[in-house]
Formats: sequence, structure tokens, C-alpha cells
Amino acid sequence: MTEGLRMVQEKETEIRRTLKESVPVYREFALNCQEAGLEVDVSKVRSQVSARLDELTDLRLIATLLEESVEEDELSIPGLEAKPALDARTMSELSRSALEMVTDSMAADELFQAPVYCAPDGSWNLFRVLGQKVEWHVMGVEGDVTKKGELPIKEIRLQQPEGRDRQVLRDYLKILNDRDSFMGYAFYLMDDYDYEDPWPNVYGGVLSTSILDLLWRTSLLAAFFPGMKDGERMREGIIFYDMDRLDAPTLGAFI
Repeated sequence: MTEGLRMVQEKETEIRRTLKESVPVYREFALNCQEAGLEVDVSKVRSQVSARLDELTDLRLIATLLEESVEEDELSIPGLEAKPALDARTMSELSRSALEMVTDSMAADELFQAPVYCAPDGSWNLFRVLGQKVEWHVMGVEGDVTKKGELPIKEIRLQQPEGRDRQVLRDYLKILNDRDSFMGYAFYLMDDYDYEDPWPNVYGGVLSTSILDLLWRTSLLAAFFPGMKDGERMREGIIFYDMDRLDAPTLGAFI
């Protein structure tokens, strides 16, 4: 905390300048939404998500959120109803969506572009999707990389979190929902989609795909590091996922 405050104080001038430069970007974003007839009420959507955080740790509701976020009609987060059951078809669709998310970030051409997971022992682990398998490499203190193993993608199965894992996920979703960088990423996608989709749909889509990405990575770590305790699995999955989440593009500026 002390070190962070020192860094902020030393860069206060640069921070203030960057924040000032972001103002016209957000002003233009608001005008674009207005011209497109889109209402962007951040606090409303955040509060609606916050009211359903416990349920959003359930793959049955995540499946509904993902499905309805791509519809043309505006998404009603309070009106979402969970799937009655996690049948084979639903799990297949969720697994496919999760794999599409992680493939975007983990199918690196160069190994050093692959996501890094810092394990409790301090080791730097790189995971890369290559074809139909996931490779595991460890980076040494001198920057040398050693391949430790690999697994077929089909052996990494999306799992419904239970027990302490579920509570840890719920706490993390609260953090995501409150983050300006997460909101900024949704704004960035609205702009990228040329303001064609309602705000709740974009936010709901970002939230559901983020949860699936996180859960898949958690399953990946559990496969390569068996024996992790309840709660520990999800915490380590969050550590792995959050490094990429903080690096996601946003509209305007995020410091």
C-alpha cells in the first residue's frame, strides 16, 4: 500500500494529464450512444448484477445470461431465469464459448506472448493452446523456459463451482462489477460494435464470457496442479485470469 501511494504521488502530474485527456473520449461516447438511441445507465446495471451475484456463480444462470445477451431485444437482468438443468447440450455450448474465449488469449504464436500464472511457490508458468492441446512451460530466473507437460483440451472440463470455491467466485464478481476498467471494457466493445447493441446486453455478454473464461482457467490449473483445496482452486484461477483482465482494452483511459 505504501509503495503504491508513493508511485501515485511521484506520477501525479502524468495521471492528472491522462485523466484530462480521457474526458473528450467519454463525452464523444455519450453522444454516440445518444444518437444511436441507447441508454447507458451504469449504476442501474451494476445494481441489478449486484442483486444476483450469488446466482451468477451458477452455470445454469450464466447459460441464460450468455444466451440472452446476444438477442436483439434489450436484456432484462432482473428477469433472467436460470436453465432448469445443466444437460449435455447446455454444458457443450458453455464449454465451446469458454474455449473460444481462452483460445483468443492463450493461442499465442510466440510462447512469451502466452498468459502467465504466478503460482504460490513463486514460479512463473506459461500456458499455451496449441491445436487440440494445452502446453505448460515454466520460466526460470534467467528467462529460460522449460516445458513441463501438456494435456488434450478435451480433458479440461468446465465445472460448476461448489463450496468455498463458489464463495470466492462470488466475491470476485463483486470486484469485477465495481471496477471502472471492467465498465470501460464494455464501453470499448459498444464502440467496437458500432453502437448496435443495448448496454445491458453488452455488459451481460462481457460478464458471462468473463465468468466462463475464469472457470475454464480454474479447471486448467486444477488439471495441471491436482490436489488444490476448496477455495484455493478458485483463488488461483482468479490470479491467473485477472492478470489478463487488467490488461484488456478500455474506452478512454485506465491507470
